[in-house]
Amino acid sequence: MDIMLRIRDLPIGWVSGYYQRSTLLTADIELRREDRERQTTEHETIPGAVCFTVSWNVWQLNRRDIIAGGQHDPGEDTFTRWAPGMDQDRLNKLRALWKRWHLNTMRAGCAHTSEVIYKQGKYGREVDYNGTPACPVELPVIDLETGQPATNCDGTPRTYHYRYGSAWLTEPLPADFLDQLRAALPAGYDLPALDLVPVK
Repeated sequence: MDIMLRIRDLPIGWVSGYYQRSTLLTADIELRREDRERQTTEHETIPGAVCFTVSWNVWQLNRRDIIAGGQHDPGEDTFTRWAPGMDQDRLNKLRALWKRWHLNTMRAGCAHTSEVIYKQGKYGREVDYNGTPACPVELPVIDLETGQPATNCDGTPRTYHYRYGSAWLTEPLPADFLDQLRAALPAGYDLPALDLVPVK
């Protein structure tokens, strides 16, 4: 795993509602290259992928620790002022990237998952893995020893249908992802040139 980009404590703006005074909200952004063979949400095999992550932090007034963080949604906060170069439009773009692409190498469903069924579990709502429809695409079973498609006793191909949650699938980032990220960062932020194509 290779860290391509790491932005820590990127100032977004000051938010109200936690103390009598506004407090700083920041973002941590990371792109990391994962150079191992992966299966995509389209059931293709790729040599690796680039994973995108974002987390948000609302800081104590003294900045010694956070009072909210991780997948805290800044869209629920009221901003009293913006950090230099930031505004509502840039925050909206960064939130959109976060909601769409966060942990893009850890998708439980494939591109053909029509719906995810939920049920009431012991600790609240949980995925009903048996009730969620299987992928309609028929996929070949791969023999672990030969690396070739496996066959049944009668010589016919052995196949299966992907089930939601049975693997972590990868949804590759789009070709214009860096342009989208650049438009979401503070005005004038110098985003380095990066190659999002995995090393073969």
